[in-house]
Amino acid sequence: MEIKISNKFELGKFMTFEFSKDKPVYGWFWYKEGYAPEMVDFALKNEKITPNEETVLLDPFCGTGTSLLAAKQSKMPSIGVDASSLAAFISRTKTADYSKEDIEAAKAFLAKKIEVR
Repeated sequence: MEIKISNKFELGKFMTFEFSKDKPVYGWFWYKEGYAPEMVDFALKNEKITPNEETVLLDPFCGTGTSLLAAKQSKMPSIGVDASSLAAFISRTKTADYSKEDIEAAKAFLAKKIEVR
């Protein structure tokens, strides 16, 4: 196995959470240590990995799930682990499958909570 190291300074701007803040789902929990999903896209393309149902992405430090969510959007299974139980919870929440009924129930719940105040 050959390891190739190269400098891609143009990717530096994606090594921050700034590019995720305005993206649906990615940006709902601001995580200082996060990075933009464009980094995952670059890594998959650079390694010539075609996302499919047989290739699994492993993220041993998944944080709030940027890699896992990007993999899911590409129809690629993924496994994530994090030492932070909060980060792992957020990652699971972001990547879970929700039905229309789940979303409507959550909206109704939140509307009730807002009315109380």
